[in-house]
Amino acid sequence: MSLKGRHGPWSNCGHVLALNVGGHFYSTTRATLGRYRDSWLAEPFRLLKDELGRFFIDRDGKIFRHVLNFLRLGELVLPEGFKELGLLEKEAEFYQIHELINAVRIMMGKPTIAKPERAAYNVGHDPLSQPKVFNIKSTCVTIAAKSKSCGPVLNHL
Repeated sequence: MSLKGRHGPWSNCGHVLALNVGGHFYSTTRATLGRYRDSWLAEPFRLLKDELGRFFIDRDGKIFRHVLNFLRLGELVLPEGFKELGLLEKEAEFYQIHELINAVRIMMGKPTIAKPERAAYNVGHDPLSQPKVFNIKSTCVTIAAKSKSCGPVLNHL
């Protein structure tokens, strides 16, 4: 079995990755970072390495904990009284993790966004004339493992 087919662009890296995110250090697997293939983290060639060989990301290292936990769990679990939803939303937007963006937006009471399509249009083809088909899914958010809030997420098919 080819690792490239299973893990995408992270297949040339070791199984465990060391990260330096804004001076905070994390260890994770390539499969975790590549969980959402359309995200910025799924493409390792974008990352620099620091002087110790850790992948370096010049972002908020403290907030990255919640991004990484979302990648690991597939749901947003935040400590009770978490007050940095706006910053977490911005980080999710930077990393282009649409599922996380929508989970945060649900917690903030904002409308969710549709995941952008990867378009491959023919020359002369007008993408605006195409009918759009949407799939309504539910995204769940857990707060301090005590309550769960679910809401609709609008995605392109």
